[in-house]
Amino acid sequence: MLQREAGALRITANTPDYAKDYLAKTAKRLRMDAKDWMAVESLPHELTNQACGESDVVLAAEGFSAEKATNRVTIRDGQTAEAVFTLTPKPATLTMTCNVASAQA
Repeated sequence: MLQREAGALRITANTPDYAKDYLAKTAKRLRMDAKDWMAVESLPHELTNQACGESDVVLAAEGFSAEKATNRVTIRDGQTAEAVFTLTPKPATLTMTCNVASAQA
C-alpha cells in the first residue's frame, strides 16, 4: 500500500515589540486555501500531517493588519514549510466626552 506524502506547516508572525503582549492575548485565526477558518491559540503555530503541494495561507489577528494578507507555501514530504506574516497594530481611536457644569455653549 502506498503511503500518502505529508509535511508540516509552521505559521509565525513578526510584530513590533510593544505589541507582542497584545498579540499573544488577542483572537487569531488561520485559513488554508478555501477551507474553514480555524482558531489559533498562540504563535508560532504548527500544523502537522499536511498534504504536499502548494497552499495559500491567511492569518488574521484581531486589532492587527497583515502586511501581506496571503502567503503561498509549498509543503514537501517530511519537511516543514514556513509562512511568516508581518502584523502591525491597527490605530486606536479614543473619544472623550466631558460634561463640565460651568461650561457655556
